[in-house]
Amino acid sequence: NVMFGIIGFEQRLQTAVISKVLSIASRLQGQSVLYNNQIIISQPLAEKIKNVPELKQFEIQLLGKIRIAGEKNEIPFLGIKA
Repeated sequence: NVMFGIIGFEQRLQTAVISKVLSIASRLQGQSVLYNNQIIISQPLAEKIKNVPELKQFEIQLLGKIRIAGEKNEIPFLGIKA
């Protein structure tokens, strides 16, 4: 689900997009700087791609867990290195 809207006042309107996926993507992007890793993925994505033959050449390692506002469980995230 995605919520899109315009917020602010007449002289300064701004668009906003709110969704769980967007929140997760934003948090993962921030982790890439902390862990000096160019590609960070969530555990659910890692499960979906683990049997893709073209990706067998890459090392995927668990880096940590992040908390997303409104979620009760932390989401594991992984880094991909060539």
